[in-house]
Amino acid sequence: MLYYIPDLVVKTTCIGNALSTMNISFSSLDTNLYNLSTYTVNSVNYLSATMISVSATLNSRINFLSATMISVSSTLTNNINFVSAYSTNVNNKVDVVSSSLNDINDYVTNYIFSSYDDPLALTTTADGATITINFSTITNGTERHNANIVLGHNIILGNFNGATPGQSGSIVVFVASAGKSISGYGNQWVFNGTSAISTTLSARNLIRYYVHSINNNTKILAELKTF
Repeated sequence: MLYYIPDLVVKTTCIGNALSTMNISFSSLDTNLYNLSTYTVNSVNYLSATMISVSATLNSRINFLSATMISVSSTLTNNINFVSAYSTNVNNKVDVVSSSLNDINDYVTNYIFSSYDDPLALTTTADGATITINFSTITNGTERHNANIVLGHNIILGNFNGATPGQSGSIVVFVASAGKSISGYGNQWVFNGTSAISTTLSARNLIRYYVHSINNNTKILAELKTF
């Protein structure tokens, strides 16, 4: 018995020491677990704060980008509207210029040049035919009392149709076929000098005239020049 008890005491002491060591280890484990929990909480809080900061920054950037896009869109819309209005203005000006050019063309056609500026082509007219220049359709004044005749046959230049007293103008007779001539004139024609045109090829014969009437007696007073 004496031997057993001391040995038991020693073993009990050893167990106590082991339990004490285990308690210290559990205490250290508990401390480490607490520290880990604290670290985890801090990490989560830091991560959460970081995500909130990143989210706020991202929202700010998105808002800035959205505002910038709205501003750019507004500026682009204004520029498009300006270009559209400018294009419309340009088109209007082009229309005005085009209208003005048409008016000028009409003026040149109707006032400066005679309705007979297009030569009376006589190449299909039989020799001896009478040509009557018709002024009755002219309504735009005396500026259009001129005529051009391309002479391809021998013709008779008849009295005017629709000429009014006081009317004056010029008739150019261009010889397109050598030897062809005006073989006669209407009974109202009165020349100051010769009435015989040059029949040389490409000759230009200028007949200046004035319509004079008194007591219903109308005469076409004329003068011939050759170039």
